[in-house]
Amino acid sequence: MANRFRKVIISSIWLIQFLMRSVFLRLMIHDRVLRAKVISNSVHVTCKRLCNTMGLTINITNPEKLTILKSNTHLIVSNHISYTDILILASLAPITFVTSVEMKHNSILGFITRLSGCLYTERRSTAGLHDEIESVSNYLKDEINVGIFPEGTSYDGKWLRPFHKSLFQSAVISETPVLPICIKYTRINSSLIDVEEREKLAWINHEPFNLHLKRILSYSSISVDVTILDELTDYSKGRKELAETAQSAISLVYSDKSQDC
Repeated sequence: MANRFRKVIISSIWLIQFLMRSVFLRLMIHDRVLRAKVISNSVHVTCKRLCNTMGLTINITNPEKLTILKSNTHLIVSNHISYTDILILASLAPITFVTSVEMKHNSILGFITRLSGCLYTERRSTAGLHDEIESVSNYLKDEINVGIFPEGTSYDGKWLRPFHKSLFQSAVISETPVLPICIKYTRINSSLIDVEEREKLAWINHEPFNLHLKRILSYSSISVDVTILDELTDYSKGRKELAETAQSAISLVYSDKSQDC
């Protein structure tokens, strides 16, 4: 209990500092691109602090590829079970994330995602899809990393769902490399967890955010393997093949069928 209380206090301090800084940056920086880059870097610093405070231990299985992530602009794609995935990826490099319109309308998380500079997508309708693709493409052209979770929502972590292909078009338009990254939770409190037990960490089934966060903070540590895969740069094959290739590469590592894991 005392450890969880300590995590709540320290995490709250980091988050409040970030939100105040973000408000200040939005008031002081009028150039859209510069503002997005500065806020993205602020998110990066804050997420490193939050991961450390929350006990998220990140093991990059192929650290030599971390330079690839940091040296170029990418459309970063990953599997997804929880908002902790965002903290993990953003702790590695400055990234602007695409999240759902439903998240935007959440009273607490909507406020945080807006100040974090997130872009939004409407999963239930394709009416605004052209504008969403154009928005992501513009960020990539402005040399801002964009992160997407193409499964469309968080799942129980047992296996990967098929990737939605639409936003991969932004990489084709901007000719930006797609960088698949596999996130795999491996231990809770130093004990190995299997596929079934990953569901303990998943934010699913409309579970209230505060209850899920309370459970995550109750663990003394959570170990995560992060595998950075090869860049995908063959834009001539189109968004469909880019999405399928990224999904296959991540799935191979996630299902323990790759030596890279």
